[in-house]
Amino acid sequence: MSRDPWRHLVLGVVAYAAVGVQDDASRATSWRCADFVSASEWLSASSACATAYERAGDAESGTALARSLLMLGRDTEALALASTLDVSHNPDALQIVGIAHDRRGESEQARQELREAVSKHKTLGRMRDVARDTYAIAGSYWREGRLEETRAALDECTKSAQASQDARMLGFAQLMTADVLRKAGDLESAEVLLEDAGRALRPWRGDFAYVRLKVGLLHLAAGRRAIAGGAFEEALTMGKGTGRTDIEIAAHLNLAYLAHFDRDVAAGTHHLSVAAALGEPVRGVAYLYFQALLAEVAGEADQAEALLADAAGLAAGSEWAWDIAYERGRIASRLGDFRRAEAHWRDSVAAVEELRADLAASELQPWLLSQRREPYEALFALHARAQHFAEALAVLDRCTARAMIDRLAAPTGVAALPADAVNAWQQRADAARALSTQLLPVGASRPRGIDALSHFEADGRIWAIVLRQDAVSMTDVGAAVDLSRAVDAFAANPDDDAAATSIAAVLVPTEFATPTSAPLWIVPTGRFLRLPYAALRTRGRRLIEWRPIVFAPTLHGFPPKPHAASTATLVVADPRGDLPAARREAERVAGAMPNAQVIIGPEASRARVSTSPDLQLLHFATHAGVASRGAWLRLADGELTASDVLSMHLRADVVMLAGCASAGSAHDEMWGSLAAAFLANGSVTVVA
Repeated sequence: MSRDPWRHLVLGVVAYAAVGVQDDASRATSWRCADFVSASEWLSASSACATAYERAGDAESGTALARSLLMLGRDTEALALASTLDVSHNPDALQIVGIAHDRRGESEQARQELREAVSKHKTLGRMRDVARDTYAIAGSYWREGRLEETRAALDECTKSAQASQDARMLGFAQLMTADVLRKAGDLESAEVLLEDAGRALRPWRGDFAYVRLKVGLLHLAAGRRAIAGGAFEEALTMGKGTGRTDIEIAAHLNLAYLAHFDRDVAAGTHHLSVAAALGEPVRGVAYLYFQALLAEVAGEADQAEALLADAAGLAAGSEWAWDIAYERGRIASRLGDFRRAEAHWRDSVAAVEELRADLAASELQPWLLSQRREPYEALFALHARAQHFAEALAVLDRCTARAMIDRLAAPTGVAALPADAVNAWQQRADAARALSTQLLPVGASRPRGIDALSHFEADGRIWAIVLRQDAVSMTDVGAAVDLSRAVDAFAANPDDDAAATSIAAVLVPTEFATPTSAPLWIVPTGRFLRLPYAALRTRGRRLIEWRPIVFAPTLHGFPPKPHAASTATLVVADPRGDLPAARREAERVAGAMPNAQVIIGPEASRARVSTSPDLQLLHFATHAGVASRGAWLRLADGELTASDVLSMHLRADVVMLAGCASAGSAHDEMWGSLAAAFLANGSVTVVA
């Protein structure tokens, strides 16, 4: 389990220098004030800027002093001073006022003030300051867990920073964008951005301390707790040296969180005490949450529940809500109160669903769910152990193929098609939408009379879910850690007959190993997406030798969206001239299919593929793979990604993807793979 316990601190402007035109006696002091502000040396800046403001009383030194106070966490003083600096004509002071109000929890007022600062800075042509305004707006949304609005504000921040050639502000935009990706669960992309931000912000010690804090959070999310602790200690040391109490507090809180994993209550309590002495975190959700975790470790379940209840009251509607509800469910479960545990876990699932809804159709949706599976797993295990199979299957529906189901439920252009086809699809789309918003009973919208097999990891165990002609069973087949090692090893060497036999003995019921033309539906989840089920051996033969195998993203088996009938075939092969066997393959396919068109070499371009009509058969014979940006097919003029397939609405009744990893995905569900993209567009069958 890798939970992310800390949210992005809202830092306002971090690099701002203003040197006023003053008399000779005060000019040197003003220069020192500006230099310290530019270097993020906030302790020195506060002293020098206070002296400059006392001597000159001008708006520039007053604004610099207010900024220094803000960066030192002295928000009340910063707000009081900035409010006296004629914010109607001083957008810099208005920006400080907005940030201070946001830190006081007055977010709507804060964003209104910051947007006004954006308008004034744009009028003045000061795009560097626009970048800082929009960064602060992004931070305000971030504190509320509104990831999509955060990303939109960061996009504007990035454009403004690039326009003003402000490498430092661009580094901060990269830093918060990495935070968004980390929070959503795309850790690989987040790590790349953190490296870029670190290079940009390294010259400024206070800024780089902030980077190290975020690096620690990334390692924590990835489960690398020892490395995370080192990064937090480094951030703590740097924060002390620059007067950044916000970073010190964050580092101490996260170190307290790490201490609970080691069951070191004394160390965790020490870090919480130091954090409380540095500021007022005792009023915050994080402090209460970490204190509750330590109380639980100490065996004080009642105290832990009371602290979590207090935290829940502060966390409503925020990113924290799901995690707090999940922990309350764990405590109730340990106390044997399974009814209350179920209620808390349902609340946790509902909170995750709110986060998903905020991302709308964003590509971050699958990542977000994959990093917040704990409440789903806990609910599933609770029902499966009680043999409440209908309820367990309903939970399984909630956390598998969700992105696919959302896509299937999306509107489609069907006006020119026969009414009966449209009506049949509409019924299925309505069921998909219902599945996305509520727990459905077993059998709802599910094909009848099929054999199906799925494996699901929950609460550290692997469960085999078997549907055999409408009879449902669920079996705990072993510890996740043991089976995971075996599955990973076999995926790397599917010709290992001994492994194929031993894994099948655990995962595949022998009744499925009977000769029949009826397909076995397999719904893989998590690491089982990489398991070559067809190569498993049971009763002396590979599973694929007993019967056809159909991989599906969901047990619901929604039919494709209706499209006009087509008899056309398009074959795309050898776009770079390095796959002669693929070229011969294309020629054989074309020879066997009437109305076939073959595009080979330079003609096999993205533009040519994107203009193809609805097809009976679409055959690709080219390189394919999965990278951090998603799955891709290589064409003559670039890569065709899974997201391109969706945006271009490419489909065919049958799609053949003759390339490596064409069914692979970086997610814990099929979504993101090339195969899933074609299925979501309405293809009936995809061979991948």
